[in-house]
Amino acid sequence: LILMKMVNGDNTHKKTKKRFTRLKKILIEKKMTQKELSRISDVAEYKISQLASGTISNIYLTTAKKICEVLGVTLDDAFGDVI
Repeated sequence: LILMKMVNGDNTHKKTKKRFTRLKKILIEKKMTQKELSRISDVAEYKISQLASGTISNIYLTTAKKICEVLGVTLDDAFGDVI
C-alpha cells in the first residue's frame, strides 16, 4: 500500500484553536456526520475524526480514496490543505 504523508504544519499535536480542514468543510456542506462517513466508507470513525480535525500525520492513499469516493470529491478537494 502507498503511504501518503499528511502533516499539520509540524509534527506536534498541540491543542490549538479549532481548525477546519477541507474535509471538515465538505462534511458540513454535505450535511454528513463523521459517523455516517465512517459507516459508508468503512473507515474507522476515529480515523475520520483525526482527518477532519487535522491531527493525523499519515493516511493510506487507499483510505483517502475511499473517503473521497463516498463524498464525490477529489483527493485535492478533501486533503489538499494537508498534503
